[in-house]
Amino acid sequence: MKRKFIRTFGAGSGPRRSAQQSGELAARDALVQSLRDRDHENRATIDLQRKEQKSNADVVRQMLTEDTKCTHWQKGYVV
Repeated sequence: MKRKFIRTFGAGSGPRRSAQQSGELAARDALVQSLRDRDHENRATIDLQRKEQKSNADVVRQMLTEDTKCTHWQKGYVV
């Protein structure tokens, strides 16, 4: 005797959500998305600041090598 197994998952199954629950989920999703956007903006500004610091360090290193002709600056030590 074969038994048929009813599919217990998929579309249309699971507990029903009330309107309040779906509204809360939508609000939570919107909050998560805004936090992600802010995180991406912060990372972009941090990357820009790092590039500026790196270029400033290169300028200082170049000035020091021109002025003193010191060998350890030419080897590439970070300012």
